[in-house]
Amino acid sequence: MTPFKFRYVTGGSVSGLFAIKGQLSEDGLKLGEHLLRFSSVVDSTTRDERVVLTIDSSDPELGTELRKKLQQDAFLVLHIYGMKAEGLERLIDRHASAHEAEECRARLVAEGRGELFRTTLCPCCSATVNLSELPETPYVYCRFCETLFGQQTSRPKGKNSYRHCDECGYFDRVQGYGEFYFYFLLVVYGFSHQRRHLCDDCGASLANKLLAINAIFLLGVPNALACAFRARSGRDQDLSPLAKANRLAKKGKMDLANAEYLKVLDVLPGHPGIHLNMARGYLTCQSAGEGFSHLRQSIDACSNFDPALMIAARISSG
Repeated sequence: MTPFKFRYVTGGSVSGLFAIKGQLSEDGLKLGEHLLRFSSVVDSTTRDERVVLTIDSSDPELGTELRKKLQQDAFLVLHIYGMKAEGLERLIDRHASAHEAEECRARLVAEGRGELFRTTLCPCCSATVNLSELPETPYVYCRFCETLFGQQTSRPKGKNSYRHCDECGYFDRVQGYGEFYFYFLLVVYGFSHQRRHLCDDCGASLANKLLAINAIFLLGVPNALACAFRARSGRDQDLSPLAKANRLAKKGKMDLANAEYLKVLDVLPGHPGIHLNMARGYLTCQSAGEGFSHLRQSIDACSNFDPALMIAARISSG
């Protein structure tokens, strides 16, 4: 039993005046008086102090009251107190992924295809990654913590800080940024603040925007400078060309971007995230042949790489 406290998040803001008692057990998450079974949890992620759970809303065991708390009929967002949100998410992942894998094993055995059952443990979050019915590839993708790993392959320093940006979708180092604005007009003043999780290129762009807008009233300048420093410092030097390459790719300048991506591939040979970035860039500038080639290389390097598989599915369906 792992106790914690939480408040539901609705429309980006916490709801209710008081935190509710929660508990993680072998059966699922006890959220106040309601039980969320692991069989209802499809995916999870963490953003600062919040755990975002993707829920199978068609699951008949999902209670009516919990169903009412879902955002967009799919997401349950909890603001966590009493323990780190990431720590709670890791525990949820271990239980939910093991439950999912066991259901798959039972199904394959019942179908007489038990030899196709194959799993591995994610070295970052210890979730069970189900690789059944998929070809073996150099890399494995953990959809729970969004990391790429492989037994015989190198991985960017910083563990799971390298993943896909929430906003642009490009693979790079992703960090949390505080977006703060302050205004003062005679007797009227105010401010706004939100947290965003961005890659280094998007983080640098945000810092430039913050500096331009907040420079007039000065109070927001320290935050803008902190964002600029965060986006440009502390990264793995071997991967320093990645942010520049992504910036060029977004602008459709693939001749220049390609040269930077090749520098990164010298450090991380065949990395599916880099090939997917190249595919995005080429598809953006209408170079379908090159785009499809890098998309194929991304999937060949990681057979369960959901970001690449989703793009391939969209292309094939339309």
